[in-house]
Amino acid sequence: QESRGLGDVYKRQIKDRIKDVIKTGGEWLSSLDLENLISQHPAVAGAAVVGVPDEKWGERPHALVTLKPGEEASLDDIQNHLKQFVDSGEINKWAIPNQIDFVDDIPKTSVGKINKKLIRDQLQEHYSPVNAKSTSGVRPATMSAKAAPEPQECVHPNVPWPVFR
Repeated sequence: QESRGLGDVYKRQIKDRIKDVIKTGGEWLSSLDLENLISQHPAVAGAAVVGVPDEKWGERPHALVTLKPGEEASLDDIQNHLKQFVDSGEINKWAIPNQIDFVDDIPKTSVGKINKKLIRDQLQEHYSPVNAKSTSGVRPATMSAKAAPEPQECVHPNVPWPVFR
């Protein structure tokens, strides 16, 4: 039996605000950790990750990514980049987002912080239970996350930021 005395040290680390933590399949995932790992990709200028409703898992991570000028990246590029962190044990494979939107700008608050509330609110209608059932968890082609050499705006009634086709 192991005893714990007064001299034992316990370490507590704050990873994320509770409203920004993603609960997927009963496990907690820090959106900040995922944003930091995505941002380590050489083509990425910035990233925001929020949880979106998922029928099977409760929530799944959804990422918005901005690219550095002149750089290109695809959904597969970002997912493959994140696999190295799975291999090193930093994240689990279920933490890799299935949905990544490449955008010109990530919505920010008046003080310059990522506006996750706005992002969640704007994605909420797209991921409503009716839409989730009709698309079987697959996003419409107009919302695909393929990078293009020159961004082309894709108009979606529920998402005000431009999405690459």
